[in-house]
Amino acid sequence: MYSTSAVLEITKDFQIILNRPSPENSNYHAYVVDYLKQQHLPDDFFKRLILKQEYFKEGVEFIINCIIIDWVLKDDDGYAIPFNLTDARELLNNVHFGITIYKKILNFCTTEDPFK
Repeated sequence: MYSTSAVLEITKDFQIILNRPSPENSNYHAYVVDYLKQQHLPDDFFKRLILKQEYFKEGVEFIINCIIIDWVLKDDDGYAIPFNLTDARELLNNVHFGITIYKKILNFCTTEDPFK
């Protein structure tokens, strides 16, 4: 566990480690600012992401690139699946459960104590 992170438990076999803003985490802030500059995101990006919790491509990319640090995820046989951007993108874009996980992450980031 990182000192500037929080764990969101999706299931007993799936926990997502999320980066949380903190004064000790200046590298993270610099990374996010750089990411946002490179992506040329729409002016209403944060309104759509945070206030509306809208499910959209740029929101998925922001979450997998800037919010998720790691995960503890096991396959059906109990083997660990290491975090990587490709699998995270596939997971959050899954038509059956991607939007549910996406919204759980956003809700956790806007309501839970580690993020206040």
